[in-house]
Amino acid sequence: VFLSGYFAFWDCSSSNTDFLISDIGMTSEREDSVLTDGYEHEKKDYLDRLIQRETSIEKRKAYTRILLNQFSFPENFYMFPLSKKRMIVIVNPFFSMYDKKEKLTRPSIWPSHIESKRIFEKNVSPKVMVMLGKPMYKDDDEFTYTVQSISDKDADWVNMLMLDRIDSFMGFDSIARIKSSVKRYIDLYSEKNMEPPADYSFLLIEG
Repeated sequence: VFLSGYFAFWDCSSSNTDFLISDIGMTSEREDSVLTDGYEHEKKDYLDRLIQRETSIEKRKAYTRILLNQFSFPENFYMFPLSKKRMIVIVNPFFSMYDKKEKLTRPSIWPSHIESKRIFEKNVSPKVMVMLGKPMYKDDDEFTYTVQSISDKDADWVNMLMLDRIDSFMGFDSIARIKSSVKRYIDLYSEKNMEPPADYSFLLIEG
């Protein structure tokens, strides 16, 4: 995962929702396809079709690299909260295809419940020396990371993923700033007619 994915920084300072912090330390998002047969195949199937019809050898190689990465990085992204306002996210390389800087075919599918594609944009990095087709990194290389502002709805979804993976404890600063996430989480399981891993309804009680 750490070798094939790329980093993003998500921030909820401009939203009305804070990030939850889980005792597990991280969580991830999986494709909806796992709900039907236990495997994530939407990204894989799309890349396979793209490779078959692509005429450019260079693009075909790029798509093949992204496809091979799906076997070591099957999920959409992994999230590691740093605080109630910010987290580090390791993003599946599939999402780099939505970035215009990559000059690849923009996918016609969107496998995530996160609505904003902007927050998946790759960070700017300086051009490094390439030898025999491989980048040569140095200790003094500099990388610029753009902190992406996340919306209320997307922050809620991030927290819902956290609520699904909590073992025994979770951290938050204000119940008021996580309440919408908890309500959406409870409503989602109710719509599916399923029991959630834990009952968080007590967090919605006033007083």
